[in-house]
Amino acid sequence: MAGFCSSYVTWIYNETSNWATWEPGDRVDLGDIGYFDRSLKFTKADTSANLLNTPPHVIQVQKIGSRIHYSSRYFSVSTNASVGTPGAAAEVTFTLKRGEGHVLQTRQGVCEGVDNEASMLDAAKSAIATADWCLAWVLVCERKKVDGGFAAACKGKGTSFTMQASAPVPQGSIADVGFGLGVVKSDGQVNHWGFTQGSTPVFDRVWRVRPDMIDRLYGDNSEWISADRLYYRPGHSRLSPSDVTKMKRSELFETGFSVSSVFTTR
Repeated sequence: MAGFCSSYVTWIYNETSNWATWEPGDRVDLGDIGYFDRSLKFTKADTSANLLNTPPHVIQVQKIGSRIHYSSRYFSVSTNASVGTPGAAAEVTFTLKRGEGHVLQTRQGVCEGVDNEASMLDAAKSAIATADWCLAWVLVCERKKVDGGFAAACKGKGTSFTMQASAPVPQGSIADVGFGLGVVKSDGQVNHWGFTQGSTPVFDRVWRVRPDMIDRLYGDNSEWISADRLYYRPGHSRLSPSDVTKMKRSELFETGFSVSSVFTTR
């Protein structure tokens, strides 16, 4: 399952430039603090409101429309016509052509962010200086909240799943079709998750301590140190707590990093 998870999260990032939740229906809130484990699963450890005494000020960044993501290189898609409905289809079947493949459909929703991001990062900087912030943690500052949809992760050539269409399917296009939450039938190894109103299948603007700062803050080579023990050590680091709090946010934190950099930069 760990390999399945990392494959799905990596695909979502490459497809949308967002981070995926695993299980995809899990809720991620703005201001969540956590870490990515070896399977790239985001695990919540705390919140900015609790740990930093700085709750997020939530704003709506933009509305988002319905969309479906999949690759025709990996899936063939077929439809079965509804009885008495010319040109429409009641069911849509995805069949995997090779290896592993994934499908993500999101219904309309909103992209939410925060307007006090700088204050949250300043509070995180203070928490680093007092050794209350694990250097492997990340801070979530943007998410997409949808009204419905689904995600599917499939493994093995010939694996297939069929979804019930909740709207007519124009011939040759499934871009705007609605699907029911359940799989009508499946064959092979299929993991499927249905989204309900308020689900957060993806999130973004994830901030972390810059990898080139971690050894300096830890005060030694941290390559073999487990993430839960990775904290600033003022007795070992050449940086004093005052040095840390005086650093610019851009010197200490970064966002926009890729999936491939999560475990290759230390």
